[in-house]
Amino acid sequence: MNKNTIIAVLVIVVLVLLGFLLAGSKETQAPADTEQTGATDEKPAPTTSGSSVSAPKPTVKTGTTVPVPASTEEPTVVVYTGDRFTPSIAVITRGQKVIFLNQSDEKMWIVSDGSLPALNQGVAVVRGGTYSFIFNNTGKYVYINKEYPTRKGTVVVNYE
Repeated sequence: MNKNTIIAVLVIVVLVLLGFLLAGSKETQAPADTEQTGATDEKPAPTTSGSSVSAPKPTVKTGTTVPVPASTEEPTVVVYTGDRFTPSIAVITRGQKVIFLNQSDEKMWIVSDGSLPALNQGVAVVRGGTYSFIFNNTGKYVYINKEYPTRKGTVVVNYE
């Protein structure tokens, strides 16, 4: 082979590799107006009892985002009826989506009591409207209807 052919083959190989790298780094994002995601956290994998081998602990730099595996569970639906949220306490697993559904004649505007500011819905929705949120952190999160602050509910997020 001559020198020009070798250079052409190397350029093609480099371009193909770059194409694979770029294609593999694309992430799917949900539209901002329909779904929000909470901040992520990570816990080490549990060790196997009776074994001296344990899963390596992840190293996470402060300020970095650790991906949370997508939940395989169906979303939990919380219905706002005008006088309450049903269920009043929703228990889910980390990474699971909660859909808040307004079935009242009032506006529904989900906001956190301060425990999870990212939960705050941007605008109120009328009857039939929904607001979705994926809970990626474990914990207990209280929310209210901003239009009627005495009406509240709780989401409890378990690790597994």
